[in-house]
Amino acid sequence: MLDDPTRGPIVGEQYKNEARFLRAWFYYCLLRQYGPCVLLGDEVLPGDLDRDDVKMNLPRSSYDECVDYIVGELDDMIDNNRLPLHFTVQADKDYGRATLAMCMGLKSRVLLLAASDQSSGNADTIMVASTGEAAMSSVSLVDAINILLINIFSALATGGAIVASQYLGREDNKRANVAAKQLLLVTTAMSAFIMAVCLIGRNPILDLIFGKIEPEVMDNCRVYFFWSALSYPFLAVYNAGAALYRSMGNSKVSMLTSTLMNAINIAGNALLIFGFHMGVAGAAIASLFARMVGAVLITCLLRFKPHVIQLEAVF
Repeated sequence: MLDDPTRGPIVGEQYKNEARFLRAWFYYCLLRQYGPCVLLGDEVLPGDLDRDDVKMNLPRSSYDECVDYIVGELDDMIDNNRLPLHFTVQADKDYGRATLAMCMGLKSRVLLLAASDQSSGNADTIMVASTGEAAMSSVSLVDAINILLINIFSALATGGAIVASQYLGREDNKRANVAAKQLLLVTTAMSAFIMAVCLIGRNPILDLIFGKIEPEVMDNCRVYFFWSALSYPFLAVYNAGAALYRSMGNSKVSMLTSTLMNAINIAGNALLIFGFHMGVAGAAIASLFARMVGAVLITCLLRFKPHVIQLEAVF
């Protein structure tokens, strides 16, 4: 199709770069869902490879290598104008085709994913990679569950903070405080219930979601999922407190608390993974402790520091 002379070199080049955009998009989807993946680039593998062939057992690239590859592909198309910025001629026919605007949008999503400790868990994935392929795979798999639950906690926190913001807009601080207290109570109760379900049904849940995977990977998944589940209430409380601060127009507290949590997580990973050789358990415990600190800190700030929304008592 690309060699069809009736299409011309410009159209052929456009098709090639649209394919590059789709490849970058699919790598982004893999990175978001499963963590680091195998980067093949322009290499094409035959479809009849034996399962024992070395090409079928290539190691995963690192998280940073995956991000750099995707961003590098997008930057090349953006910097060299390899695609139209947008379609103005035959817009109805070309609607949905890759453009430079789409490249810029995807690049922002990739970088936001890489910068977010809550959604990607890349600190755990990167630092546990040194303990082996099974450990890194297990962290990536369990983080797919964690991402779903984090999104649920974030949505719940945002919804509750919107209610508090509406009362603040009416200058009804008393009801805003009541809404904030209810938000913390509901998020704590819901996250505690989810934690209990995950702890009690840990093995059936993992077997149902991941099916038949290597025993070593499953064993690591069980360990990482156990410690991750313990952190759900703390993560939910932190998200609720951060959302309340944003509703008051104060994002600085949320940013500083998140920065502290990241620092604790990375330092804890280094200590427990490299110092005490605890593998995936070390990565999960470091995340648990970081989330505990974040939850306690932001709750104490809401409780004891004067604000428009101030918790007189949490319970």
